[in-house]
Amino acid sequence: MRGEHLPRAHASQLIWFVWRNLYSRDLLDRHRIRFDEGTRYGEDSPFNLNAFYHSLRAVVVQQDLYFYRENPASLTQARFRPWLEAGVAAQYASKRAFLANNQLGGEWLQDLSRHVVYRQLPELLVNVVRLDPVGAGAKIRELISLPMIESSLHDVPLWNPRVPRGIAALVFACKTKQPWIIQRLLRSQKRGD
Repeated sequence: MRGEHLPRAHASQLIWFVWRNLYSRDLLDRHRIRFDEGTRYGEDSPFNLNAFYHSLRAVVVQQDLYFYRENPASLTQARFRPWLEAGVAAQYASKRAFLANNQLGGEWLQDLSRHVVYRQLPELLVNVVRLDPVGAGAKIRELISLPMIESSLHDVPLWNPRVPRGIAALVFACKTKQPWIIQRLLRSQKRGD
Protein backbone atom coordinates (compact mmCIF):
# COMPACT_ATOMS: atom_id res chain seq x y z
CA MET A 1 0.00 0.00 0.00
CA ARG A 2 3.06 2.22 -0.26
CA GLY A 3 1.97 3.69 -3.59
CA GLU A 4 0.65 7.13 -4.33
CA HIS A 5 -1.48 7.74 -1.20
CA LEU A 6 0.78 6.81 1.71
CA PRO A 7 3.54 9.40 1.09
CA ARG A 8 0.74 12.00 1.47
CA ALA A 9 -0.87 10.24 4.42
CA HIS A 10 -1.31 13.39 6.51
CA ALA A 11 -2.57 15.58 3.69
CA SER A 12 -5.12 12.95 2.68
CA GLN A 13 -6.03 12.19 6.33
CA LEU A 14 -5.46 8.53 5.47
CA ILE A 15 -3.73 7.73 8.75
CA TRP A 16 -6.03 9.64 11.07
CA PHE A 17 -8.50 7.76 13.27
CA VAL A 18 -7.68 4.15 13.98
CA TRP A 19 -11.33 3.32 14.72
CA ARG A 20 -12.35 3.58 11.08
CA ASN A 21 -10.13 0.68 9.99
CA LEU A 22 -10.05 -3.09 10.39
CA TYR A 23 -6.65 -4.79 10.59
CA SER A 24 -5.40 -8.30 9.94
CA ARG A 25 -4.10 -9.77 13.19
CA ASP A 26 -1.45 -11.61 11.17
CA LEU A 27 -0.20 -8.28 9.72
CA LEU A 28 0.03 -6.70 13.17
CA ASP A 29 1.83 -9.71 14.67
CA ARG A 30 4.18 -10.31 11.71
CA HIS A 31 5.41 -6.70 11.76
CA ARG A 32 5.06 -6.21 15.54
CA ILE A 33 2.77 -3.23 15.03
CA ARG A 34 1.55 -1.92 18.36
CA PHE A 35 0.37 1.36 19.79
CA ASP A 36 3.06 3.42 21.47
CA GLU A 37 1.75 3.53 25.01
CA GLY A 38 3.88 6.60 25.71
CA THR A 39 1.93 8.66 23.18
CA ARG A 40 -1.27 10.10 24.64
CA TYR A 41 -2.36 12.22 21.73
CA GLY A 42 -2.61 11.25 18.09
CA GLU A 43 -1.40 7.73 18.78
CA ASP A 44 -3.49 6.38 15.92
CA SER A 45 -1.50 8.07 13.14
CA PRO A 46 1.89 6.39 13.89
CA PHE A 47 0.04 3.06 14.27
CA ASN A 48 -1.84 3.52 10.99
CA LEU A 49 1.27 4.72 9.16
CA ASN A 50 3.07 1.54 10.18
CA ALA A 51 0.12 -0.75 9.43
CA PHE A 52 -0.60 0.75 6.01
CA TYR A 53 3.08 0.77 5.08
CA HIS A 54 3.33 -2.98 5.69
CA SER A 55 -0.03 -3.82 4.09
CA LEU A 56 -0.06 -5.29 0.63
CA ARG A 57 -3.52 -3.88 0.01
CA ALA A 58 -6.35 -1.97 1.62
CA VAL A 59 -10.04 -1.98 0.84
CA VAL A 60 -12.16 1.14 1.18
CA VAL A 61 -15.85 0.66 1.88
CA GLN A 62 -18.02 3.63 0.91
CA GLN A 63 -20.62 2.97 3.56
CA ASP A 64 -21.03 4.16 7.15
CA LEU A 65 -20.62 1.12 9.36
CA TYR A 66 -20.19 2.80 12.73
CA PHE A 67 -21.55 5.64 14.83
CA TYR A 68 -19.03 8.09 16.23
CA ARG A 69 -19.95 9.83 19.44
CA GLU A 70 -17.92 12.80 20.68
CA ASN A 71 -17.28 12.90 24.39
CA PRO A 72 -16.96 16.46 25.76
CA ALA A 73 -14.64 15.10 28.48
CA SER A 74 -12.27 13.38 26.03
CA LEU A 75 -8.64 14.41 25.52
CA THR A 76 -9.31 15.90 22.10
CA GLN A 77 -12.28 18.00 23.23
CA ALA A 78 -10.64 19.69 26.23
CA ARG A 79 -10.26 23.48 25.88
CA PHE A 80 -6.77 23.58 27.42
CA ARG A 81 -4.55 20.55 27.11
CA PRO A 82 -1.47 20.69 29.36
CA TRP A 83 -0.22 17.43 27.81
CA LEU A 84 -0.53 18.61 24.17
CA GLU A 85 3.09 19.61 23.56
CA ALA A 86 4.42 16.32 24.96
CA GLY A 87 1.82 14.36 22.97
CA VAL A 88 2.69 16.08 19.68
CA ALA A 89 6.42 15.64 20.38
CA ALA A 90 5.98 11.90 21.11
CA GLN A 91 3.88 11.46 17.96
CA TYR A 92 6.46 13.33 15.87
CA ALA A 93 9.36 11.29 17.31
CA SER A 94 7.50 8.07 16.55
CA LYS A 95 6.83 9.10 12.95
CA ARG A 96 10.40 10.32 12.39
CA ALA A 97 11.72 7.00 13.76
CA PHE A 98 9.40 5.13 11.39
CA LEU A 99 10.61 7.17 8.41
CA ALA A 100 14.27 6.66 9.39
CA ASN A 101 13.86 2.91 10.04
CA ASN A 102 12.26 2.45 6.63
CA GLN A 103 14.67 4.84 4.86
CA LEU A 104 11.87 7.14 3.78
CA GLY A 105 12.34 10.84 3.16
CA GLY A 106 11.43 13.27 0.42
CA GLU A 107 7.68 13.39 -0.07
CA TRP A 108 7.08 11.45 3.18
CA LEU A 109 9.04 13.97 5.23
CA GLN A 110 7.43 16.93 3.44
CA ASP A 111 4.00 15.53 4.29
CA LEU A 112 4.94 15.23 7.97
CA SER A 113 6.45 18.74 8.03
CA ARG A 114 3.35 20.28 6.45
CA HIS A 115 1.17 18.47 8.99
CA VAL A 116 3.25 19.75 11.91
CA VAL A 117 3.36 23.33 10.60
CA TYR A 118 -0.15 23.80 9.22
CA ARG A 119 -2.12 21.64 11.64
CA GLN A 120 -0.27 20.99 14.89
CA LEU A 121 1.71 24.22 15.34
CA PRO A 122 -1.40 26.46 15.34
CA GLU A 123 -3.02 24.10 17.84
CA LEU A 124 0.07 24.23 20.07
CA LEU A 125 0.20 28.03 19.87
CA VAL A 126 -3.47 28.42 20.79
CA ASN A 127 -2.87 26.08 23.71
CA VAL A 128 0.05 28.23 24.93
CA VAL A 129 -2.01 31.43 24.78
CA ARG A 130 -4.89 29.77 26.66
CA LEU A 131 -2.47 28.72 29.41
CA ASP A 132 -1.04 32.19 30.02
CA PRO A 133 -2.36 34.97 27.76
CA VAL A 134 -0.17 37.63 29.37
CA GLY A 135 3.13 35.75 29.56
CA ALA A 136 2.76 33.68 26.41
CA GLY A 137 5.64 35.39 24.58
CA ALA A 138 8.40 33.44 26.33
CA LYS A 139 6.59 30.13 25.87
CA ILE A 140 5.96 30.91 22.19
CA ARG A 141 9.69 31.61 21.70
CA GLU A 142 10.46 28.30 23.41
CA LEU A 143 7.87 26.43 21.33
CA ILE A 144 9.00 27.74 17.93
CA SER A 145 12.60 26.87 18.90
CA LEU A 146 11.83 23.18 19.50
CA PRO A 147 13.79 21.00 17.05
CA MET A 148 10.63 19.38 15.63
CA ILE A 149 9.09 22.81 14.97
CA GLU A 150 12.27 24.39 13.59
CA SER A 151 12.89 21.42 11.31
CA SER A 152 9.30 21.39 10.07
CA LEU A 153 9.24 25.16 9.54
CA HIS A 154 12.45 24.85 7.54
CA ASP A 155 10.82 22.27 5.24
CA VAL A 156 7.79 24.37 4.25
CA PRO A 157 7.73 27.52 2.10
CA LEU A 158 7.63 30.94 3.74
CA TRP A 159 4.20 31.56 2.23
CA ASN A 160 1.73 29.00 0.95
CA PRO A 161 -1.29 30.42 -0.90
CA ARG A 162 -3.17 27.10 -0.49
CA VAL A 163 -3.55 27.41 3.28
CA PRO A 164 -5.99 29.78 4.99
CA ARG A 165 -4.59 33.29 5.39
CA GLY A 166 -4.69 33.21 9.18
CA ILE A 167 -2.62 30.01 9.31
CA ALA A 168 -0.28 31.30 6.60
CA ALA A 169 0.30 34.53 8.55
CA LEU A 170 0.92 32.52 11.72
CA VAL A 171 3.46 30.33 9.92
CA PHE A 172 5.16 33.41 8.45
CA ALA A 173 5.46 34.92 11.95
CA CYS A 174 6.86 31.63 13.31
CA LYS A 175 9.42 31.27 10.51
CA THR A 176 10.57 34.85 11.05
CA LYS A 177 10.51 34.33 14.86
CA GLN A 178 8.10 37.14 15.75
CA PRO A 179 6.35 36.02 19.00
CA TRP A 180 4.57 39.34 19.49
CA ILE A 181 2.98 39.04 16.02
CA ILE A 182 1.99 35.45 16.80
CA GLN A 183 0.27 36.58 20.02
CA ARG A 184 -1.52 39.36 18.20
CA LEU A 185 -2.69 37.02 15.42
CA LEU A 186 -4.00 34.52 17.97
CA ARG A 187 -5.82 37.22 19.93
CA SER A 188 -7.41 38.64 16.78
CA GLN A 189 -8.58 35.15 15.73
CA LYS A 190 -10.11 34.68 19.16
CA ARG A 191 -12.02 37.96 18.79
CA GLY A 192 -12.95 37.17 15.20
CA ASP A 193 -11.09 40.18 13.71
